[in-house]
Amino acid sequence: MLQAERNFPEHKQSNLAMAIFSKILTNSDVMRRLSIPENSIKAFPPAQKGHEIILHVKDDTGIVWKFRCRMPAIGFSKPVVFGNWFQFVRSKDLKPGDMIVFYKEMDEDSGAQYKIEVKKGNQVTWEDTAGTMKLEVLFTKKLTDTDVRYRMAFPMENYQQDVFEMPKGELSKQFEVIDMEDNSVKKFTCSKRSKGHPKPVFCKGWIGFVKEKQLLEGDEVIFYKEEDGTGRFTIKIQARKIPCMVLGQDFRGFIRTSTYCRQQQVI
Repeated sequence: MLQAERNFPEHKQSNLAMAIFSKILTNSDVMRRLSIPENSIKAFPPAQKGHEIILHVKDDTGIVWKFRCRMPAIGFSKPVVFGNWFQFVRSKDLKPGDMIVFYKEMDEDSGAQYKIEVKKGNQVTWEDTAGTMKLEVLFTKKLTDTDVRYRMAFPMENYQQDVFEMPKGELSKQFEVIDMEDNSVKKFTCSKRSKGHPKPVFCKGWIGFVKEKQLLEGDEVIFYKEEDGTGRFTIKIQARKIPCMVLGQDFRGFIRTSTYCRQQQVI
């Protein structure tokens, strides 16, 4: 199974930076802490399991951030970054579906050991230097009331028939889609009418995903295509919950949950 996180072979960038990994951010990454690939541990200074190290990371504006990184303890496989990470997320207005690329780069003037690059939403496209893996955004959809209650209609201006191709003469097909939050496999049935409105929809399996993520009208989903060097590809999805801001504070935990429960009682 292809992963949302990507380890890089050590290759030189400008200013002698070497890419360590890239990651498309999940809800947990932007709301709590950043989890990074366990195979990237070797790129960081040695530390005992469960202990913390300080990472000095320079962004594209030259600001050096001090991130705390906890090495995995027994029972955990991935290092996590916290501390000033949340302040960094807010300053860059990062959202689920945005991408970061982490580089190893020594800067004697600033004392930074690493560099971080941000790629926003629909601009997320990545291809490794060997050309063996490519990731691109298929489309982003702001969910309508119909999308969260019954079925999700494809935005026709971004619909790629070669990706969601159905057998000749068939009007439906089940697709496996990777949830980028936890790399679980979701199965959505895509169908279209023989007559009338030609727009394809995700029906069976879709509402289960909506309920699992507690998605509401106005939230967004981003679909990706990840292709390997042989032409085989995987479809991925990222759910993006839109904050419920009241007087500058996010009341997502109360307002969204109560609203969601009322909506589900109607369905």
